[in-house]
Amino acid sequence: MGPAAVANLFYYRGVAAVGPASASLMMFAVPVVNTLCATILLGESFGVLQGAGALVLLSGAVLAVTQGRLPWRSASRHHRGVGVAGRGEPEGVVRR
Repeated sequence: MGPAAVANLFYYRGVAAVGPASASLMMFAVPVVNTLCATILLGESFGVLQGAGALVLLSGAVLAVTQGRLPWRSASRHHRGVGVAGRGEPEGVVRR
């Protein structure tokens, strides 16, 4: 019971330090870290289903951090001549 109390204390101090929005993103990583620790330390199996679940969780974290705006998508639009705003303007034309 003591380690759980200390873990909660550190968790709430961390939330206070970085804010609830940033701290909530870490919740995506908790199941992934738990699965990896169980695999490494306890010898549990790590199969395709666990790998797929980890991939889904980490993809969700990336989408949450980037707010759905993936950096390589905006760069590829620029190179195709669609324009930075994605409205079909010729390259070099940016509306403000």
